[in-house]
Amino acid sequence: MDKAANKVKSTISVCLGLILSLMLVSPAFSQTQEEDDDYTRVRGRLVIQLSGVVLEAGTQIPLMGVHVYSPRYGRGTTTNVNGFFSDVFLEGDSILVSAVGFKRQWILLTAEEGDKLTLAIELEEDTTVLSGVDISPYPTERQLRETILAMSDPNVQQQLALARSMTPERMALLIAQTPMDASSNYRNYFDQQFYNQYNSGVRGIPLLNPFAWNELIKSIKRGDFKKN
Repeated sequence: MDKAANKVKSTISVCLGLILSLMLVSPAFSQTQEEDDDYTRVRGRLVIQLSGVVLEAGTQIPLMGVHVYSPRYGRGTTTNVNGFFSDVFLEGDSILVSAVGFKRQWILLTAEEGDKLTLAIELEEDTTVLSGVDISPYPTERQLRETILAMSDPNVQQQLALARSMTPERMALLIAQTPMDASSNYRNYFDQQFYNQYNSGVRGIPLLNPFAWNELIKSIKRGDFKKN
C-alpha cells in the first residue's frame, strides 16, 4: 500500500507541474507581462515609432522634403517623394513639421497610442505679403546705360568720366589751348610767309611763268637791253 500511495503522489505532482507550466505560457496569464516587456524605454521614457504621410491641405498632394524632427534634441527625418516619413522618438517629445511655403505644425508624443503612431498630416500654405517697392526710373537712357555698365565692369567709372569730359565744347577748348608741335609750326611759318608776300606787294622771280619768258624774249629782240 505504501508503494502504491507514493506512486499516486508522484503522478499528481507531475500533473500539477504540467498544469502550472501551461498556465505560465498561456496568453491570458502572460498578457500583462508581455505588455511590460515588449515596450522599449530609455530612462523611463517610452520609445515611439512615428510614421505617416504629409499632404498639402485642399489638394491632398504628397509633399516631399518636409522636415519632421525634434528641435530640442536635433534629430528627425524628411519626407520622401511620396510624402512618407518614419523615425523613432521618445515619449514627451515635441515634433515640428515644417516646409518652406507652409505653416508649421507641432505634434506632442504621448504613450496613449502605445509605441507606434501613424499620422496623416496636412499642411496649409503660408502666404507672405511683401511691402510695396517704389520704382524710380532713370530720367534718360544714357543714365540707365551708364548704370548697367557700371555694374558689369569695375573700371567703367573711369571710362564714363573720360567720355563725359570729351564733349565738343571741351575738345574745342583743348585745341585752342594746346601749343603747336614742330610740323604745325613749320606749316604755320610758310603760311605766314605766303600771306605776307601777296599782301605786301612783294613778288618773287617768275622763272616758271611762260608769259614772263615770252616778255623777256621780246625785250631782247627789241634791244631793250642794248647799251646806247
